[in-house]
Amino acid sequence: MENYFQSVVAHELAHSLFDKASCPFKACVIANEYVAYAMQVMSLTSEQKTEFVEHAHLDRPISRDELSLTMYLMAPNLFAQKTWVHLNQRSDVCSYLRQFLDGTMVLDRERF
Repeated sequence: MENYFQSVVAHELAHSLFDKASCPFKACVIANEYVAYAMQVMSLTSEQKTEFVEHAHLDRPISRDELSLTMYLMAPNLFAQKTWVHLNQRSDVCSYLRQFLDGTMVLDRERF
C-alpha cells in the first residue's frame, strides 16, 4: 500500500513539474496526464509494473491517437495503461518525456 501512495505522490509531483511546460494551447491536459501517469507507474516496484502491464492486455503498438482527452475522461485506468505501454515502446524514454516538458511533443489538440 505504501508503494501505491508513493506512486500517487510521484503523479502529483509530475503535475507540478508540468506547470512550467510549454503548451501551444490554453491547456495541454493529455500531455500533462501522460507525464504524470508515466512518472506514477515508473515509481512502482518491478513486480507492480509487470502486474500493471499484464492487466492491460496491450501487446501491440499503441499509437498517439489512442491517447485522447476522451480516453482520459472516460477510462483513466486504460489511459494510464496505454500511456505506460506507449512510453515503453519509445527508444529513449527520458528524452521522450522531456519533449513534453519543452513543448516539442504535443498530444493535445486545440479545443473549440
